[in-house]
Parts: sequence; C-alpha cells; structure tokens
Amino acid sequence: MRRTRHMDATRDGLARPAGPIGVPRPITAGAAIRVTRRVLAGLVALVALVVLVALVGAQPTPASAADGGAVPTFTVEVGVQGFADPDATPVLTVTVSATTALVGRIDVRSNTGAVTSRPIEVAGGTTKSVRLTTDVRAVGAILDVTLFDGDRVVSTKTVSSQPAQDVEVVGLTPRVADRLGTMPTNVDLGGSLGRAVLGRVDAEQIDLGPGALDQYDTLVASTADLAGLDAGQRRTVLIWLAESGVLVLDDTDDLSVLPAEWRPGAAGYALAGRGLVRVDVGGSGAGRWSSMVLPTPSRSAGGALDANQFFGDALSLDAHLLARSGLTVPRLAKIVLPLAGYALVAALGVYVVVRRLRRMTLAWALIPAVAVIGSGVMLGVGNGWRSNGHPASLATLDCSIGGCDQFASLLNFRRSGGTATADLPAGYQLDGSFNAFMSRPASGTTLLRTERGTLQLRNRVDAGQVSVTSVHGATAAAGLTLDAVSDGRTVHGTVTNRTTTTVRDLRVLTPGGIAGLGDLAPQASATYSIGSADVGSTNPAALWPAASPPGHPAAAMLAMLGLNRPIVAAGVARVVGWADSWTSDVFAQSSSGSLITTTANIVPSAGLPSDAVRAAFVRAPWANPATGLEDVVVRYDLPPGAVPGKPLQVRMLGVADTIDVLTPAGWAAVRRAGAGFTLPTGALNHGTVIVRIRSSSFAQSGLPSPISPPALTTVDAP
Repeated sequence: MRRTRHMDATRDGLARPAGPIGVPRPITAGAAIRVTRRVLAGLVALVALVVLVALVGAQPTPASAADGGAVPTFTVEVGVQGFADPDATPVLTVTVSATTALVGRIDVRSNTGAVTSRPIEVAGGTTKSVRLTTDVRAVGAILDVTLFDGDRVVSTKTVSSQPAQDVEVVGLTPRVADRLGTMPTNVDLGGSLGRAVLGRVDAEQIDLGPGALDQYDTLVASTADLAGLDAGQRRTVLIWLAESGVLVLDDTDDLSVLPAEWRPGAAGYALAGRGLVRVDVGGSGAGRWSSMVLPTPSRSAGGALDANQFFGDALSLDAHLLARSGLTVPRLAKIVLPLAGYALVAALGVYVVVRRLRRMTLAWALIPAVAVIGSGVMLGVGNGWRSNGHPASLATLDCSIGGCDQFASLLNFRRSGGTATADLPAGYQLDGSFNAFMSRPASGTTLLRTERGTLQLRNRVDAGQVSVTSVHGATAAAGLTLDAVSDGRTVHGTVTNRTTTTVRDLRVLTPGGIAGLGDLAPQASATYSIGSADVGSTNPAALWPAASPPGHPAAAMLAMLGLNRPIVAAGVARVVGWADSWTSDVFAQSSSGSLITTTANIVPSAGLPSDAVRAAFVRAPWANPATGLEDVVVRYDLPPGAVPGKPLQVRMLGVADTIDVLTPAGWAAVRRAGAGFTLPTGALNHGTVIVRIRSSSFAQSGLPSPISPPALTTVDAP
C-alpha cells in the first residue's frame, strides 16, 4: 500500500509533517526560537506604544485658535526698558491679552533651572499685567517665560536683560510720573558718564520685596507717595536705600517716613548707609535730570572680589547645613560588610546546609529566603539612616537704621523622594548667588505665589537626595544696633543687642581696623574703639578661626553675604556676630542659626577724617559688564555736617600725574601736588565729588586694591 504523509497544522500555525501514525511531530528548536522572537517583538512594540501614549498625554497641549477662541498673547519687559543693575535680579513684567476668559499661570524658568510661578486670571477682552522675580542676576540671565491656560501651554518666550555699566535705571513714584505726563524714555548723565532709563515704580512692585527694587539705581519720589506706603513697604524701600540706592525727593512736605538720621537738613542731602538721600524740589518737572541722577556703584560693588577672597568659606555652607540637619553618610564598611556577608551566606552557607542535610533541592527555598532576609535588613538599616535627619537652615540678618533683611538657606529632603515644601511670607524671592558661585543647577526648585499672595517653596528630590535653596527678603525681626564716630585717630562707638538671644564672637569691622567684643547678652551694650594699631584681615576664617573643618558657621555666612554686598565699605562700619539659637522667621520649623550683622555710617566728631568719607567705584574696568578699557570713576559722599572750609585732596600713591574732577562746567584736569591732588572749589556738588582716573594711568596709580578707592580728605589732614 502506498503511504501518504499528510501535514498537520501546529499551534503556531506552521505545518509539520505528521508521524507514521498521524501524530504531529515535536516542534524543532529553530521553530521555537522563531516563535519566542515574535512574542518578544510584539511585547516590545506594545510597551513602546504604551510609553509613547503616556508621554504624549503627559505633555501640556499648546492652545490653538481651534480650541474655541483666539489664542491669548503676551509681552515681557525685563527690568526697565530691558535694563537693570548688573548685580540685581531683574523684575519681569508680563502683560497678557485674552479675547476669552483665561485662568492659568505664568512660569519663569531661569538658566539655572529654577522656576518662579504665579497664577493669573484675565477676563475676556481685557489685558492684565503681573510681575515676577527670578533667581539670577541681570548679567547672563536667560529666561524662558511660559503662559499656561489651565494646564495647556499657550506659548513660551525666551528673554534676557541688557546689563550695562554706563546705564542708570531710574524709577519714578506714581505722583511724580503723573505730574510729568509724558515720561522721557532716557536722559543723559553729566560728564558723559552714560545715560539713564526711566520707568514707573508702584506699590505692587515694592510688595515683591527689596530684591525687586535692586534693579533700580535711583528712585525719584514725592513724600506723599512714601507716606502712603504701609510699614512693610517702607521697610523695603529703606533696605533698598541702605544698599547704595539714591532717593531723590521731589518735595520736603513730609519726611517722617525716613529715620531721623537719614532726613536731609540744611545741606539738602543725607547719607543713608551706602545710600544717599537728596532733595531737588521740582527737579523732575524742570528736567534737571543730569544733576538729579548720579552715577552709582554696582549693588554688590566689592562683593564679588570679597567672595573670591572668601572662596573656601562659601564652599562650607553645605557642610554646616548637613551637620545641623543630623543627616549622616554611612561609612563604606557599613555598606560593604553586610553585602559581603549576604554573598557569603547565599553562596557558601546555603551550600554547606544542603550538603549536610543531603537535600540539594532545598537550595531552591533557602536562597530566596536568604535574599528576602538580607534585603529586609538592608532596607531597615537604610531607613534608619534616612529617617535620622531633619530640615536645617542658616540665615544672615543684615540690618541698618532703616530695617533688616535676611538671606536664608534651607537644606530640605524627603525620606522616600517627592516634593518637599516650605511656606514663605510675601516679599521673598529666590537667591541664586550661591548656586551661581558653585555653578550648581537649581532644577527641581519652584517658588510659587499662591492665591493668598503668600509663597510656597517646592523642592523636587529623589529618595535620599537633599536640596539647598536660598531666599532673600525683608523681615521685621530686631537685630543689633551700632553707632560709629571718628575723631581722625580712632573710630569708636556702641553696639547694642536688640535680639532675644545671646550674640557670640562679635567683631566690629571698619576700613581701618577690627575690634573684638566677645559675647553680648540680649538688650546688653558694649563699647569699642579701633585705632591704627587694630588693622586685621576681614577674611572670615581669620575673624573666626577654627581648629578643624568646616570651620565656624559665621565664616560661611559672612562669605555668603559677600556674594551680594560688600563686607567692608569706605565710610561705613559693620558689626558681625553669631547666634546659635536664633531661628529665622522664614524657615521656623527647621534647625537654625544666624549671622547677625548691622552697618552704620561713620560720623566725624570734628573736621573731615578720611574714614568718615564714603567712596565707591561707579565705573571700573573690572566691573561686570566691562571691556577692561574703561576709565575708573570714583564717587565720594561727604557727611553733611562736615562740609570742609579748606580745599579737598585726593591722596593716591603711584606715578599718575593727572586726574580729572567733575565740576559744573565739565571735567577739569588736576595735576599732582606732592602726595595727592588738590581739588578746585567747584568739585564739591551737594556733598558729592566725582573723580576720574584715566585707564592709561590706572595701572600705575598705586591703588592698594580694587576694593579700596583712594582716600579723600582736606589738605591739612594728617
């Protein structure tokens, strides 16, 4: 009989020759591999499709006209006409126009990765403007501004500021701006020192805090506008003023908003910390801009140079925060030994047990059991390490007669990862100076302005990860008070502790020397005297020496302050001390400590001692931005009660033969006479002297340091 072989369909759909009795033959190895590959390829495709759908669904969908209306539009102004003080964090004014109602938010992401966000609601057919701050300074700031309608992205714009050393940014309060009617966009400064751009400043911007005012070099204000501010807004303006701001009063009707020491008298001006108050009644209406607007120093003039000197101290901030948080990194042996023990038990131990019991199949149960027990032990130990710590913060309380502001740094984490939050009062902003100094990204950090106007800091962290975030704002907390008087030989005065805790290791710093005061109990006072023999280093490590790293926390916080403002400035005294138990009102729930510091003008008891004269570089080739070829320009401010009856003299070592001084008629050349340059009578203008040192002779001028301008005094002074 002829036998026929028929083909049976196998389960995978492939035909296989049947056996002699009609039973399908087994699938070959090659066929099995092909089947496996097909199944795996299908699974991979399915997973890829699911991931793609999830990613597409997670992305905010840009709004379009097809969504039911015209797409909202917005514009962004950075600073004032695109300009801001180079060391300031510029304010962004975002103006949104919508044809239909919009309920969304605006996010500003800086080039550090940090985000500032605030909600916005715009009625249909209207336009609304809101202001936001960011964490980066005007120099090098690149900002992505995104408008959301709900959770959908409307559009994103990338903007930047135009920092310029020879552009002064001037803000006008509402009454001054309204009286002008049409505000000039820019005006020229005297002496060809650049130009000024003008913009309106109002209470909403002041509410953002002192950091929001830092973009202005000068404010022109009516006393009625100042009197109409609430206590917090006044504090913000006075803090801005103390840090090199120039306040020009358009009238003298009500000076009560100013501290008595800062009120202009018969001289028509007053020194206010590193700032200046001037009176020019009706000057804005008369167009006297060239005499009203002075060249000003950078907000942190000298600060960046100080920070370079203090480099190692600033780096220790993280170490101090970690020490206060109680977080510890386990030694390597505590990780390696348990892992080695687990490997030994899983391999050798299990083998010995099953061998002795002569039940080799028992290994199938013992090995997973050992793995589970070992994982549990490691998990318990790891949880113990992660649960021991707590958030920690360090702060700097920096005060003057006008009030106090603070820089606070928070170390935050979450045991299992996620978003760690901290609530902040209104008027604070992110301070990115430390991250910029460390070249550290701040992605995962968001400062959200809530519907109530308060702020919430959010840090997105992984399990076991920590974040360090710094903020800056005004506070009503009391600090130290300080006065300083110079008789030409010594600077002396009194320090009083107005806090509720003992301030330790106090130091008084002046351009001429340092005095140590030890500890000061709450409400107690101590006197000091600094003479020519008290010269010392202002390096924080020298002020608070420590036997081992990371050193004294006061040194780290003083170095941090040096990133934002000068530690020592001509004509100004500073007292600094440390409080272990002082708790910041910003991060009140964290373990905290604080550098407490206050500045005061040095007042002459008689004559015009050089250490009572304020001096600052207002143009310099090392300033940022600069080409390196600029002339050096120094502005001197004399104490109002010490207007000299004798000629003034700039004392400068070196071989420079000529300097220029600005007079009402323009620049006048002054030749060297002995140890200095005797200035003509017209050099003094409302207590201010402006001197220019040509870049060609600056290298030979003999200045001891870029932080120390040449001294100004009278010709007969010692």
